[in-house]
Amino acid sequence: MPQAPDGPTQTLESKLVELAIKLIDTAVQFRKPRLEAIRKLEDAYHLKPKPTLPGRLWIPLPILSGFVDTLKSKLDKLPRITYKHEGLAAFKVAKKVTAAAELEAGPNRGAWAKKDRMATTLAIFSGRAIYKKYADSINGFKDHLEVVDMFDFLWEPKGGADLEDHLFLGQQNIFKIEDDLMDGIDAGLYDASAVRQVVAGMNTDLSKKNDMAVQEKLNRYSRLGLDPEQNSYVGQKIANLTEWVMNYKGTRYYLLLDPLMKVGVRVAPLKEVIERERYQFVSWATHEDPFNFASKSPAEDVRPVADGMEIVFNEGLNNLRKRNWGQRAVDPNIFPDVNELNWDRPDKVIIADTRNGEKAISSGVYEFKTEDNSVITVNLTSFLDTFLGKKTGITASAEGQAPKDTKVGVYYGDLAQVADRLGLNNDSKAECWAQIGQRFTDGLIEHLSEPMLVKM
Repeated sequence: MPQAPDGPTQTLESKLVELAIKLIDTAVQFRKPRLEAIRKLEDAYHLKPKPTLPGRLWIPLPILSGFVDTLKSKLDKLPRITYKHEGLAAFKVAKKVTAAAELEAGPNRGAWAKKDRMATTLAIFSGRAIYKKYADSINGFKDHLEVVDMFDFLWEPKGGADLEDHLFLGQQNIFKIEDDLMDGIDAGLYDASAVRQVVAGMNTDLSKKNDMAVQEKLNRYSRLGLDPEQNSYVGQKIANLTEWVMNYKGTRYYLLLDPLMKVGVRVAPLKEVIERERYQFVSWATHEDPFNFASKSPAEDVRPVADGMEIVFNEGLNNLRKRNWGQRAVDPNIFPDVNELNWDRPDKVIIADTRNGEKAISSGVYEFKTEDNSVITVNLTSFLDTFLGKKTGITASAEGQAPKDTKVGVYYGDLAQVADRLGLNNDSKAECWAQIGQRFTDGLIEHLSEPMLVKM
């Protein structure tokens, strides 16, 4: 590796690794508030109970989860990639490439529809669906489409909506066993000396308890009662690497590195990895913001109202509980053993001293009254439910639960408005899939031979 032009002893490779580690730390610190907001949304989706006072009820409601599942069902159509042509010769090529894309997208190969559904689910929480699209020919042509979690993805804070405009971006938590790294050496991709350093620091514990990037993901499992931190043994040593792409002095570089050990397993100009030098990451947004990649999500629109509905519902339950198990004041002169007033068996006899009939038994007990708020609870819950549907587009008709007395014209008009709202999301998704199609073509050109294309 040549020396850096402005450093007499430091190589360009070590300089890039050092810079990448600083940029990774910058991106990690920048995204922390965003990940915390997403975590709270996922907690609500998984009906994680909230802390409450002793003796008070708090039962979570599937309001956000119902919204997420309904919205996902409206965004589940995978855009079809079709390649256009100019001229007769290009027509044949376009037909071949379109056929290759359809074959690769199938459920028995790339399963693009399945991966798109998973990415869409993540987008409803985070506001972003992120994919990684690339190809290789290490053991014959292989196309790759992967879903990237927002908890793994890093980006330039001021890079804007389009990832191609970012000066740097990357993906954390890329786990590789020792055999994977050795295969990379055999293929001439990885630096043998760097791999030896990484292997020496490998751990059989997948969680790597000192790695904050892993801890952010492990928090998700706790919502379902799972504990991967204490049950992460996989039987083999594992390295946790970061894939990083950045612009340095007008050239895009690709790095696969271990940030904790500060060593680059692979450091090369991006054109040596991806010939067209396009980033392998593409994304679409539910709420497009030209200046902010981490734009808001649909779930964030719902959560405040959903929280309000949960408060109203639980206040109603606690009101009912308080009325059923109310508080009383007892005169010990009439009821000398107040514990006998606790209901613990039928046909119970309670001793009362009425002073030879001078005092009524009723005067010995005073019950504190709690007003019934069930009407307010029902009315307010109904109002919030209707309000939520109007403001988000996920109405009763969108969920397939239109009231029986709804007129046909109103019903279909409501569905048309929902379709218009969702059209913005579908447009953004279609544009993203056009970029995926572009990268699929890049992979064919770089890694697939003509005989194999004809066979496909």
